[in-house]
Amino acid sequence: MVFVLMQTDGFKCIAKEADLTLELLRHGACPSEDYLIDQGINIRLCALSYMDYTLSNSVAASAAMLGMSKEAEMMCKWMDDNHMLLDIDDDTIPEALLDSHKVRYRTLEIMFKMLEESADGGGHKIDEAATTTGYGCSIHFSSFLMQLYMV
Repeated sequence: MVFVLMQTDGFKCIAKEADLTLELLRHGACPSEDYLIDQGINIRLCALSYMDYTLSNSVAASAAMLGMSKEAEMMCKWMDDNHMLLDIDDDTIPEALLDSHKVRYRTLEIMFKMLEESADGGGHKIDEAATTTGYGCSIHFSSFLMQLYMV
């Protein structure tokens, strides 16, 4: 039952993040420079990693993926309703979307931490400073995620 729940939540999270990326691109986001696109890629990688997650944190992982899905859905709706790109540095966006950005950032940190803890048994380690640089995820952490898939 937990495995099915994780897969369902994982698919939903991946789909909503892909929808958000598509909406960002439709409104003119630069794929190589947009914070939300980069963040969405890392969220999708985490969600994919959680698809076969059977550890004690599976409920927390499922909740994180559902929360990310809701935040992505809210951001897509705002862009669709306002016919403009969501720029988190823009002073004119609603407070709820600024809060959403904070929630997504902190939740992604938690998702990284859970993956790191589950991988510790496999000998994978990451640089703590690397998880907080750049767009919320560094190249080092992305390579760590890729190592998980190669095991």
